[in-house]
Amino acid sequence: MTVPEEMYRAYTLLNEGKEEEAWQIIENWEKKEHLNPEEKHLYFAFKGSILLLTGRLEETLKIVEEHYQESISQNNTLYAIDALIWKSITLFMFLRLPEMGECITLCEDMLESMLNEPVSEIEWRQAMTWYIKGYYLFNTNRFNKALKELKKSFKIIEKYEYLSVVKPIILSAFGLVYTGIGELDLALSSHNESLNLSKGDYMVIKLINATSYYDIGMIYFQRGELDLAIENYEKSLKLWSQFTSPMAIAWVGIEYNSLIKVFLYKDAPERAKEYLDRFQKYNEGKKTPNLLFFNLSKAQILRSSTRTRDQADAERELKKIIIFFQYFTPALIELSDLYIAEYQTTHNLEILKEIQPLIEGLLGVSESINSYSLQAHAFLLRAKLSFLQINMGDARRYLTQAQKIAQEHGLLLLAREISAEHDKILEQINEWESLKRKKSSIKERMDLASLDITIDRMQGRRALDPPELVEEKPILLLIMSKDGVPYFNHSFIEGWDDQDLFSGFMSAFNSFSSEFFSKSIDRIKIDENIILLRPVESFMICYVIKGQSYPALMKLTRFSDAIKWKSEIWEALNRAVKTSEMLEFHKPSSLGDVVNEIFNL
Repeated sequence: MTVPEEMYRAYTLLNEGKEEEAWQIIENWEKKEHLNPEEKHLYFAFKGSILLLTGRLEETLKIVEEHYQESISQNNTLYAIDALIWKSITLFMFLRLPEMGECITLCEDMLESMLNEPVSEIEWRQAMTWYIKGYYLFNTNRFNKALKELKKSFKIIEKYEYLSVVKPIILSAFGLVYTGIGELDLALSSHNESLNLSKGDYMVIKLINATSYYDIGMIYFQRGELDLAIENYEKSLKLWSQFTSPMAIAWVGIEYNSLIKVFLYKDAPERAKEYLDRFQKYNEGKKTPNLLFFNLSKAQILRSSTRTRDQADAERELKKIIIFFQYFTPALIELSDLYIAEYQTTHNLEILKEIQPLIEGLLGVSESINSYSLQAHAFLLRAKLSFLQINMGDARRYLTQAQKIAQEHGLLLLAREISAEHDKILEQINEWESLKRKKSSIKERMDLASLDITIDRMQGRRALDPPELVEEKPILLLIMSKDGVPYFNHSFIEGWDDQDLFSGFMSAFNSFSSEFFSKSIDRIKIDENIILLRPVESFMICYVIKGQSYPALMKLTRFSDAIKWKSEIWEALNRAVKTSEMLEFHKPSSLGDVVNEIFNL
């Protein structure tokens, strides 16, 4: 048999769970004395991939580096790409993400130079490169870009039967990305399909299954299905405990902490303590024990106590963690939660000042690791704290900022939920003003701010649950200068007096213009109407509606982009600034077409 035929056979055996038979093929080839250059390169790639999939990582790194250097010296780009693919995956196993990113870039550059090669030579290499790039992007919190790369990869991999060994790996990655963007049903479906396709007992498949079981457990925890969460966390812990790499030790700590959180949430502190004891015994046998998650778990158990002394001890433990690990997100969130609970009890406004640096820490973490979900939630938490202090301008500014971050980075479910909260605040504005006048109790403010929901989501205890999208009722669309000079206005409702409607809007706009511009607020409520705003260079686009803001904001964004990139409209607007002329629905001619297309007239 030729090397390609043997490779195909080995991958098939591995995918069937016959690891020893796959290794026998490798050993048979190693006994051969004479391999031509092509066979030798194929053998290198063949052995490197099997070494990787079965967990012999140090040997993998050595052979793929040797393979790469020899390929470069012989000017064989295709084989150099093969070596880089397996090297990238191996570097991830060692958590060497910067080097992994460099390998992927080099791989893409090489593929770009080889596009004239036969499709059969290039396509599967592209698929593998897109897969590792997708996984890399996921681990750097760029979920939408990761999803795009994984979809391209999976489409090709499905065409090649021998690559079926990779399918459960990619499906698990899909699950992780869908969880990251809040699409939990799609995440569960992907993970379950990955587990159903997983066969064999080799190292990579165990790690992939462990990752899927953990993510499934987290999804069930968010949905409140605690027994299913425990069942899947246990399966994941059992798999991770079989390995001794730094990554595995880190994951064992995460699993123990996750189980402890579930039992505390179930109000079963004794079970949580049992798992803490198990965690301690696990650490005792390790040269580098996982003290970070152990100390966090200890603090969380102390927090669950009703005794004042235990609460104080929990605070000290969390502060110690933050001192040594400044950007450890779970500790920052846990301490924030502790202070919020203390504020509810004591009503001491000084406690809120203690939370501000913790939020700054969360924002620092989110920027350093590109976690836009964490960043949006940190601004949302900041908004809720501003509500508690009846600082409505800052609160709404932070809500706008939180939604903008979520929207721009593809976290659409989160953006919808934040927008719904903002709409709710607008409806409650009179209640907030009333609370401010009568110097309301902290409990009343806490109930209205629904701070517990935000903290629960940040701690992974609650799934996103945005309302169903309902199309808004459009009323008025305007383009004006930031000084309030109108250049275009269009009423969507027949029979209304356009001039009266426009005048009423302008009166409201002038009354609130300082809020629009100084506080970067994207909406305001006037009677039953919501006014949405979008700045475009020197212009302000305004859309007046009744109903939900989120779908209307999406249309307003599309319209704002369209008028800027349609040269006829943009030039007409800039002429209007000089001539003070009003644009009309079909003057310029493309303006009416854009309005009709976007607002579905």
